[in-house]
Amino acid sequence: MGTIGPRGPDATTPTKAILEKMKKFMILVCAAACALPLCAAAADVSVTADVLSAYDWRGQVINDEPVLQPSIDIAAPLGFGFNLWGNMDLTDNYADNGAWKWSEWDFEANWTVPMGEDAPVDVTFAGVYYVYPQDENADGDYDLYAKVKGNCLLEPSIRAVHSLHHPSDWRLEFGIGHSFSLVDALTLGLGAKVCYAFDDWMDRQYGADAGFNDVELKANLDFAVTDAWSVGALVGYTSLLDGDARDAVDEADGHKDYVYGGVTTTYSF
Repeated sequence: MGTIGPRGPDATTPTKAILEKMKKFMILVCAAACALPLCAAAADVSVTADVLSAYDWRGQVINDEPVLQPSIDIAAPLGFGFNLWGNMDLTDNYADNGAWKWSEWDFEANWTVPMGEDAPVDVTFAGVYYVYPQDENADGDYDLYAKVKGNCLLEPSIRAVHSLHHPSDWRLEFGIGHSFSLVDALTLGLGAKVCYAFDDWMDRQYGADAGFNDVELKANLDFAVTDAWSVGALVGYTSLLDGDARDAVDEADGHKDYVYGGVTTTYSF
């Protein structure tokens, strides 16, 4: 199943699409060059690989067959960070792109304001660049976001996301989460997130008005094999909340409510 609405800016001509890809490739090269000093001085680096039964994106089930989703997260001094995340379709289900092909790469640079260990909240600002290698007409988008997370029970958070390609495209995401130590080396994590999307987003995706778009629930069980390496299992549930959005997904023969799961592994150094 594909997306209901567009996930990136349209390329009106093949020439324009090629030029856009060349420009974005140079941006990636520059971003990688800037990230090297962060890697060298990084306090923490985590490499994760998840194999999931589906790819869920903001309430939409992009691919309802298995995917591989690796990630590299770098936490550098002074609150700076960098993240690289990808999605590989393990079958030819999504848009007939073929099995074992990358459908998305996300490059994120972020900064968490240094406020001390006893600060009541964490405040983070970030920019994200999205690349869709298999889709010429949706290759590239830019998001900015600001996030405030409480350092207390359930870690409540609010994140405001804005797309630079669409001046009126805003989303607000409200989340909670908590981890429980069950026994030595075994941890249970629970999380929930609900999103309110404004008119531009809802209209482009579903032809709907502003409203609460989706809710997502997650549970993960992690076992620490060593101090650096952990493996685990994850289960998630996603559901569209807006009635018009659900009707649009019905017409596209998509999923309004979906349960997915998979296995995870993380190595930190």
